[in-house]
Amino acid sequence: MKKILDFSWGDTRGVREVILNIYRGLGLTSMPLDSFGYPPHEGDPDLVILLKSLTKELTGIGYNHITVSEGCTHAVMASIYALKNNNTKTVKTRSLYYPRYSDMISISNLAHEKKHENTISEDDIALIDSPSNPLGLVGSSKSYPKLIWDGAYHSPTYGILRGTNAIKDARIFCGSLSKLTGINGLRLGWTATNEVGLDISIQKYIRNTICGVSYPSMHVATKILSDRQNLKEFFLRSKILIEDNKDIVKKLDNLFGKQPISPKGMFAFWQTDEKLRKLLDKAMVKVTPGADCGGDESQVRINLGNSNKMTKEMVSRITNIDKIAPKKRKSNAG
Repeated sequence: MKKILDFSWGDTRGVREVILNIYRGLGLTSMPLDSFGYPPHEGDPDLVILLKSLTKELTGIGYNHITVSEGCTHAVMASIYALKNNNTKTVKTRSLYYPRYSDMISISNLAHEKKHENTISEDDIALIDSPSNPLGLVGSSKSYPKLIWDGAYHSPTYGILRGTNAIKDARIFCGSLSKLTGINGLRLGWTATNEVGLDISIQKYIRNTICGVSYPSMHVATKILSDRQNLKEFFLRSKILIEDNKDIVKKLDNLFGKQPISPKGMFAFWQTDEKLRKLLDKAMVKVTPGADCGGDESQVRINLGNSNKMTKEMVSRITNIDKIAPKKRKSNAG
C-alpha cells in the first residue's frame, strides 16, 4: 500500500538530507558535563557569537544583541511581547501568511489584520516575513514604527543572496536554525536587535516561557556554524535541491496550468479546482489548504523542501492517476 506523501507542513526533509550528508560526527560525546544542565537564557555564548556573525553575513546588518529561542515561532512571539504596549491592538501581516500567525497573534491577545499595506498606528505591530510563506515575496514597500522581520527562509538555500537587507526598518530580526539547516528537530531560532531594551524584554519572555533552550541542540548548531567550509558547501547544494524541486513540479503544468513559482522561498502556491484536489487525494499527496495561509479552499501550498526523490514520486503519482482517470470514465460510459 502506498504511503501518504506529505507536502503540506514545512518539513525540510531534502534540505536535512543534504546537511547530514555533508556534516559527520555531530555526536554529543564532545559536550562538557556542564552542558547537560540548564543553559543561560540568552543562549550558549559560543552560539550567540556565531549567530551574530551569521546574521550579519545573511542580512548585511551588524546586530549588537542576539538571543537564542526555541524555534523561530518562539522568537516571533518574544518579539511581539517586546514591542507591544497597552495601546497595541493589532499585528499586521501580508495577505497570505505562515499558517500559525493567526494563533500566535491571538495568544498575544492582539487582533490579526491581514493587509500590512494598510495604514498602521505607531502602537501597532507589523510582522513581515521575507522571503514570505507561501509566495516567496521579498522585502516590503512600506516602513513601520514597530516592525518584526521574520527571516525564517532568509538564506542562500531559499534563493537569497548573502548580505541582502530585505527589510530595512526592522527593529527585530527573527531567524530559524531549523529552516536554515533543514534539521527541524533542533527547534532553535534567534532574535537580533540593536535595542537593548527590546533584547531585555525578549529574554524576559523566553525566561518565563521555557527553562532555557536545549543544550544538545545548541551544541549541534555550534558545530555546524563553526565549520565554515562545510556550511558554504551546504548552502550551495541545498539551493540546488530547492531549484531542482521547482523544476520537477513544472511537469505538472499541463494539469495545474503554468502557475508561477517564486525563485525565492520554499513553496509553490497554486490555484486548483475540485478535480485537481481529488487528484491529489487519490495520489495520497498531502498539501496545505490555502485557507490555512489566508487564502481559500481553491488554493494549495506545496512544500518544495522535500527530497528530489520524494518530489519526483509526487509528480509521478499525480500524472499516472490523471492518465488512468479518462480511461475509467470512458469504460464507465460504455
